[in-house]
Amino acid sequence: MSSPINTTLFRYMMGLTQKVFAEIPEEQTRTQPTPAINPPIWVIGHLCMAWDGALALLGGTKLCPQEYTQWFGPGSNLADMPKELPSKKEMLAQLSQISEMILTALNEVSPQRLEKPNPSRFFNKELPTVRDFVENLLFSHHALHLGQLSIWCKLMNLPKVINF
Repeated sequence: MSSPINTTLFRYMMGLTQKVFAEIPEEQTRTQPTPAINPPIWVIGHLCMAWDGALALLGGTKLCPQEYTQWFGPGSNLADMPKELPSKKEMLAQLSQISEMILTALNEVSPQRLEKPNPSRFFNKELPTVRDFVENLLFSHHALHLGQLSIWCKLMNLPKVINF
């Protein structure tokens, strides 16, 4: 069965994520140059949590620890995170594992599951089906946070990694 969602674009998003994070030194992942910009450690944790949610909507089993909601969920911030967190490398490996599981789930998910109502409290009017919300998590939401990370890199005088 072919995937009901664009897996080429999904793989591109994962590659772009790895490219952006590769340029960020581990020791700077908690740096917040301005309160309006989340630090990289928050962004990668948030992206793990979001794709984990997409995986669950597709019928898979979540991988992220329960604490990720508190540390990286909507409305959380640097102060919510404990001093000890997985490294950038570990979190990227986790995101990669989640992405592989999503690719498997996309090939197994039924059209009926994708057309169910969006069960999330987020955007359930604007994105009424599971398919709509999953596509948002995999693409729009993800790109928004990569854009924020690109701004963070610029504020930190790191090389430009997204060439749009």
